[in-house]
Amino acid sequence: MKLKKAGILLAVGLTILGTSMVSVYAATITPAGSASTAQAFLYDQYPLIGVGDASEYYLDPSSCYVSNADSSVSALGCTIYSAAKGNDGNVPMDDLEKYTVLFTTYTSVYDRVVNVNSVINSKGQNVTKDMVTNNAAFFDSLFWKVVAITGPTDVWKTNNAGSGEAVTAE
Repeated sequence: MKLKKAGILLAVGLTILGTSMVSVYAATITPAGSASTAQAFLYDQYPLIGVGDASEYYLDPSSCYVSNADSSVSALGCTIYSAAKGNDGNVPMDDLEKYTVLFTTYTSVYDRVVNVNSVINSKGQNVTKDMVTNNAAFFDSLFWKVVAITGPTDVWKTNNAGSGEAVTAE
């Protein structure tokens, strides 16, 4: 049976002889600035950062960090939450899907290169490849939101930065 790419994040769990394998088929996530109307904040503290067909994605600003901002390769990270589209803003935390995102970045000759090193879901599964596929604009936007929160924006933006083309899964 062939599966077509769908506009929703579809998690398929298989249990084979007691071993659980999960495959995630990437949904397109539109960055919040480009997305149709959605709730601006979850719990009045987590800003909307992206919208998919079935989910809205929110950033936990208190989770954002940068390490080695002045070195040749820097690391940034954050936590994002996925809530079913159309929630009322008071979805119980245990009903949200949590993703821990880790970026590395450096400046090449022409551009700032941004790598999404890992995206780990609530179950501890690495879903990087599936989440990043078709979502370069979303992860580029998320990267720059984390940069703005953690501080090195002015320095990094002067290096021809901010192109969605540079976002890749590592």
